[in-house]
Amino acid sequence: VSRDVNKAIHYFLLSANQNFSMAQFTLGAIYYNGHYIARDVNKAILYLSLAEKNKHKKAGYVLGIIYTERNDIKKAIHHYLLASELNCPEAQFNLGVIYSSGEYIQPDIDKALHFFKLASDQHLARAQCFLGSIYLAGRYVKEDINKAIHYLQLASNQNNSYSQCILGFIYVCGAWLNVDIKKSKFYFSLSSKNGCRFANFAHGYFLHIENDIENAIRLYKEASSFQIQYAKNNLGIIYKYKGNASNSIVYFREAIEENNDYLAAYNMANIILYDKTINNDINEAIELLSKSYDKFDHSFVLLCLAIVKKIGFNLENIKNEIVKRGLPLEIYKRICDLDLFDQFVFNNLYDSYREIDFLYNILIEPVLSSDLDKIYSKKEFVKYPNAKNISIEFYN
Repeated sequence: VSRDVNKAIHYFLLSANQNFSMAQFTLGAIYYNGHYIARDVNKAILYLSLAEKNKHKKAGYVLGIIYTERNDIKKAIHHYLLASELNCPEAQFNLGVIYSSGEYIQPDIDKALHFFKLASDQHLARAQCFLGSIYLAGRYVKEDINKAIHYLQLASNQNNSYSQCILGFIYVCGAWLNVDIKKSKFYFSLSSKNGCRFANFAHGYFLHIENDIENAIRLYKEASSFQIQYAKNNLGIIYKYKGNASNSIVYFREAIEENNDYLAAYNMANIILYDKTINNDINEAIELLSKSYDKFDHSFVLLCLAIVKKIGFNLENIKNEIVKRGLPLEIYKRICDLDLFDQFVFNNLYDSYREIDFLYNILIEPVLSSDLDKIYSKKEFVKYPNAKNISIEFYN
């Protein structure tokens, strides 16, 4: 038959008037969601309340959502509790959130854990993932990696992409267990297939270091489409070494404009300074490095080099340029400390920076792209330092 919303509601009403809880719940959901007809929250409350009285276990859950939206947390808890007594796992999970977050009421961690565990015992994957995260971080409870993995694995078995991503991270970072690259890649791969965008990036990185460039590009692009800046930066590096500087700059620029990414700013400035196939706007390079030099020491050094490249070796002119741009005089001091007014020193350091650019690894740490050759040759995963403010000395 053809769809006829009015007839459907007519029959739902007939059924609801006979105290059929499923019809009452369905009408409440229709009015709440505004599917097929105009949204009417008051009518939703009416029919959901009837369904709740008739023991429909999800009616109290939806009423709890409605009263949470209305900032009436006392009523929301009342309805969630009624639904929880009927074993509604979604209501139990929301009670766990209310009692743990402190956003609505004074936190009560024992109650929160009680409701999270009730929901987990009913196989609600997000409750299992949440419990796993709690035990992993030691938030509210004593850190327990075995319990964390237990709950995360339960959620993973239901294809919960976030739990799979966390498991991938656990096995790669080495903070809780010995690094197990095969397991990490396995879980990131599952998570990526199940729609976790960060896992797209992480799985892409694994393929990148295995030199499976085309599949790495595919996964990085999936992550990039959801504004994962780390994927954008790594795409920029890939296209740079494919000889496509214009494409490279597109991805670096997106990472900078959308997320103010300091590594992309450095990498883009590096291309502008050294790549002869594009317009070498040294002022743009200086501007990019001026915004990132305080976050990344390589940006600081390259900024010093770019200023001297533009102005020349006269220290007074260099100082005047720094002041004119409104930059701090610590940049002038760094130029002096590096002896960049000496042409021989400048040329050597400037030439060395031609090949210094960076990827993000899975742990969101800067990694020299040239180090990929070490990975290719040794066929092993290389652990990098926590290097948000890495100094050039690390790579000397």
